Amino acid sequence: MRKDIKIVIVGDEGVGKTTIISSFVSNSFAEHVQKVVPEVTIPAEVLNAPCATRIIDTCNSDDIQQQGRTQLNIELKQCDAVIIAYASNQFNTFMSVRTKWMPLIKQLRSSNPIPIVIVGTKSEMEEDQDKYKDQIEETIQMMSNDYGETIRWMQCSSKLMFNIHEVLETTQSLVLYPERILFDRPNGRLTDKCEKVLRRIFKLCDLDNDGSLSDQEINYFQQRCQHVTMSTEDIIDLKGFLRSRIDNGVDDNGFTIEGFLFMNLLFLMKNPQHTWVSIRSFKYDDNLELSQDYLSPLISVPKGNYLELSNDGIVYLKSLFKRFDSNNDGLLSKSDQQKLYSTTPGCPFTDESYEKVGINKSTGDLTLNSFLSLWSLQTFEEYQLTLNYFAYFGYDSILKPNTTCLLQQTTTSDRTTYNCFVFGQKSSGKSTLLQNFIKQSTYSSDDTKDLIVCSLPIDTEKFIILNEFNNPQVVLESNKLTRCDGICLVYDNSIGGSLDYAVNIYNQVIKSFSKIPVVFVHVSKTEDPNNSNNSDSAILKKLNVVPLTFSMTKNNLIYRQIFDSIERNNHSTNNSKTNNNNNNKAITKQSNVWITLGAVGAILGAAGFFILKQLNKAATK
Repeated sequence: MRKDIKIVIVGDEGVGKTTIISSFVSNSFAEHVQKVVPEVTIPAEVLNAPCATRIIDTCNSDDIQQQGRTQLNIELKQCDAVIIAYASNQFNTFMSVRTKWMPLIKQLRSSNPIPIVIVGTKSEMEEDQDKYKDQIEETIQMMSNDYGETIRWMQCSSKLMFNIHEVLETTQSLVLYPERILFDRPNGRLTDKCEKVLRRIFKLCDLDNDGSLSDQEINYFQQRCQHVTMSTEDIIDLKGFLRSRIDNGVDDNGFTIEGFLFMNLLFLMKNPQHTWVSIRSFKYDDNLELSQDYLSPLISVPKGNYLELSNDGIVYLKSLFKRFDSNNDGLLSKSDQQKLYSTTPGCPFTDESYEKVGINKSTGDLTLNSFLSLWSLQTFEEYQLTLNYFAYFGYDSILKPNTTCLLQQTTTSDRTTYNCFVFGQKSSGKSTLLQNFIKQSTYSSDDTKDLIVCSLPIDTEKFIILNEFNNPQVVLESNKLTRCDGICLVYDNSIGGSLDYAVNIYNQVIKSFSKIPVVFVHVSKTEDPNNSNNSDSAILKKLNVVPLTFSMTKNNLIYRQIFDSIERNNHSTNNSKTNNNNNNKAITKQSNVWITLGAVGAILGAAGFFILKQLNKAATK
């Protein structure tokens, strides 16, 4: 937010520049005033503004030496707006506006034009009022067309205290609510950028996606912009007015986009303040870009921590899914997804992203599971992009005015996403384990490529990310294992050396990262999921391990078992920290499935998203 507004008043000698300032300050007219008054600062509350206003008086540059002229130029280069005063009863002072003051301002501010208010003072003394009226109006129009910023023309009388406050309020408003960014006045139309922003705002408020704003939705817009809520009678009157002005401003469902744009056009013709308030309420800056504080808030994430979707974030995504599921069939079709991303730069997910959750992007619809899995995986890998898109979706509560940390940090017991590393010798079945998790048999044909998948195990509300690694040396990279919640070692007793490969990784893990839990998964290609040879059993018995079994020919609950084991270990870790118990010895978990090697290495954070209450209310109507 700007600290203050600086306004400079210029004009020929004797036109009443100083009298305007003194009359405003004292709220009365003084016949005699000093030639130049010192800078005046008007507190924000006096003009009901968000910041203070500084008013700089000047001398006529023809009557001062080079030093004064230089100071005037400095003030004009640094100010936010200029008032050019002329005497209504002296036409030659108006001609100075065109021949002297406008050229000087254009010269000094050619690269950064500012708003100008041309004020005819001493209106009570105006003689032959109609004599120069047409010439003055034509000259003002010519200067407006030639100048790169807004020019307004007003008249005032210090003696009658006519329009004195209005002159300063208008000048201040042109700075706070710049017209030219929103409104092309010479052509009487919205700027392209303004129209694009208003179309996006319309879509955000069209909660039922029917292409119109209902009575409830127009008031949702009013409330979000902190405008006055409209009564039923007000809405009926407004619809009637629009029908009388344009053919397609209203339809059977409410206000159309054409009607919405036309209403804002009318506001801009009168004063841009109303439309600016609306636009800024949707987090746009003065350049009509989403503000960086809203789009990409800075978040301090302690070393060793990372962020994930919170339960509130998952609920918000579910509300989006429900809102854009056009036929309530539990699927987001391609057209549904196009509407979902219509307020964003586009779908952020690649074909590969869709494959990671078992969906063919070009042909497949999104289930709720796959939709949530996409965002869970995205948040885990790059949370900043998730924040970007929550802003694009119109999420209104990411930023909190009284907080510095914009994402809620949760304890480990509140986790919603677990990251599991999967290792195994080539052809041991680890890729099949991942592909089966997302029910995808043709995820990748590249045997050297590390796969990543994400989904919800059966009967859970939390996600598991399975990361396949073909390089066993990853277990020695501490920066990667910091984000690991568990390790899955896959072997197939029909593949020579498969178990030895898994045991070797196990030994490296317990040597260097003894706090990360490890599970062995036996892949069975036969009808007997318990098929195992005696030598393998002996090795695992020596390690005090009973493996999980994954059968390619039978459905099983292995993913839920993996999840439950991570979850139990997570809660166990949290409880052990509470009790100050840092026992790192191996213990056998329920059903002898997992070997738990102590507490998880890092305290893991979670991203908290607060749901926009009004959106939820409107979406359920």
